[in-house]
Amino acid sequence: MAGLYLHIPWCKQACFYCDFHFRAALHDKDRMLKALSKELVMRSGEPAYLKADTLYFGGGTPSLLSLKELENLLEVIHCHYVLDPAAEITFEANPDDLTPSYLQGIRNLGINRLSIGIQSLDDRILKWMNRRHTAAEGLQSVQRAACAGFNNISVDLIYGIPGLSPEDWEKTLEKTLDLPVQHLSAYHLSIEEKTPFGVFRRRGQLTEAEESLSESHFQSLMQKTRGKGFQPYEISNFSLPGFQSRHNSAYWAQKPYLGAGPSAHSYDGLSRRWNIAHNQKYIECLEQDLLFYEEEILSPKDLYNEYLMTSLRTRKGADTNYIRNQFGEMRLQSLMTEIAPYLREGLVMEESHFLSISERGILLSDRIISDLFLTD
Repeated sequence: MAGLYLHIPWCKQACFYCDFHFRAALHDKDRMLKALSKELVMRSGEPAYLKADTLYFGGGTPSLLSLKELENLLEVIHCHYVLDPAAEITFEANPDDLTPSYLQGIRNLGINRLSIGIQSLDDRILKWMNRRHTAAEGLQSVQRAACAGFNNISVDLIYGIPGLSPEDWEKTLEKTLDLPVQHLSAYHLSIEEKTPFGVFRRRGQLTEAEESLSESHFQSLMQKTRGKGFQPYEISNFSLPGFQSRHNSAYWAQKPYLGAGPSAHSYDGLSRRWNIAHNQKYIECLEQDLLFYEEEILSPKDLYNEYLMTSLRTRKGADTNYIRNQFGEMRLQSLMTEIAPYLREGLVMEESHFLSISERGILLSDRIISDLFLTD
């Protein structure tokens, strides 16, 4: 089965670290939602995506949708796709949007998994990142969600923040893991060129965290999650047993997924397509039945690189039997030669017929994986 992803492309304000596509202007909201619905209807005949067992509302800020707008989108999906009765339906939300009535409303519509963007429980850090909620609102949102009957709650946190002391990061972790949450996504701060933080860095107003601070944050993350029974199953994701994100796990297992909305990506196993990352152009293209996406057929090199990129992010790792069967014995032997230095350094582990990045190697994972890519 496939996964369905809907990109809701608005935010009330720009977080300084974020490079996802969004706009703050909501004047085109009705036209956007009609365009999004039209894309879903148009693509419902594509066989790779007809049956789905996960649905994910991401963004942007899906919690800017009214209950009626969300209901309308769900109706389109139920009318045109075969959604498994036991489907995981995830909804991303900002803490300050989650009033008791809104939580009850989205639960009544069938949302069964919440992903709450807390990012920090330190008001100083939240202000520095230009988040629009407070630490108290972050804590309150999770408690409200649990009271509304949600029992599959994920929260996002960011570490590797310059100026965030190890002690303050530990406090954030402890407060978070004491909440009724079943899943944690914890990301090291990445400063992207086109974000406000990227501008600040070019101006000399921001420097990235020292490596020693990042390592300290990471070690605390591993220790605190382990102590609360959370299992790491991907580089940035931890869950209690049975609460792994089914939708995101499907990405890492290279299962097909359909992405609808501006900037959304889709993958059917052989090709990848991506929608135009511009709200107005996306709307106008769909209103005029014009092409609103680009597409590429993946070459054997692309498929190999994508397999390494996705599988090595997971705790399970890359299956050498799969590599041999799909890409040939010579490709596997070349990989084993290329990965040997990382195995010797203990940054990569080999167990049975799987290769995985060790705990020591996680902070270097981007470099390790990119070093293993085919380039010609």
